[in-house]
Amino acid sequence: MLIDARKKELLVLYTIIQKETCTLQELATTLSIPKRTIKEIIRKLNGTIFQYLKIANFIQSTAKGTIQTIEPSLNDKMTIFYRVKLFYLQESNRFKFLLLLFNYPDAHVPKKILLEQLYISPSYLEKLKRQLNKVLGRFQLQLVSRQNCYMITGNELF
Repeated sequence: MLIDARKKELLVLYTIIQKETCTLQELATTLSIPKRTIKEIIRKLNGTIFQYLKIANFIQSTAKGTIQTIEPSLNDKMTIFYRVKLFYLQESNRFKFLLLLFNYPDAHVPKKILLEQLYISPSYLEKLKRQLNKVLGRFQLQLVSRQNCYMITGNELF
């Protein structure tokens, strides 16, 4: 559901959360991501966490490259992780598309509603449909469009 950049940010956050402390070098080696990129990801994550959760400098880094979080409890850290993941999903057009399909009062959603709610073009809607069908296919589900309406079909008991 998420773009690769967001997945990478969540991977860095999850890895940091799982340890009491770690170093920039450890993260770079473990995740095969350059140190500079990890530093930038940490800046973005701190910005996101502050913006949505009002927690300043959640991830802290020393001059020696030691990285830790300000929250001592693993449960609290995981709560923050899942809330950030939810914020990222809520920004995703693929996730919004699925939410509209599941939450719409009828079994099918008119194409016009999807285009207006997602603020996208018809060609991008088709692209999203193809992308989602790749994921949903693993669960024996499929997005189909009939008579300018979209719906999910398949074996939901899989």
